[in-house]
Amino acid sequence: MKELFLRNWTFMRIFRIALGLVVAIQGWYSNEWIFIVLGLIFAIISFLNLGCSAYGGGHCNYRR
Repeated sequence: MKELFLRNWTFMRIFRIALGLVVAIQGWYSNEWIFIVLGLIFAIISFLNLGCSAYGGGHCNYRR
């Protein structure tokens, strides 16, 4: 679990975390709860490095 958070830190991962936090903060100041929730969701997804190509491979494998 520790390795999941400590490896593969790239510029795009940090940028996505920062962008999610900016959206959440802007939502907080404008009292738009949907932006707070969406911003935090995107920041958490980026922090946990989840998504199609999070664990290497660079592509999505779908069963058909």
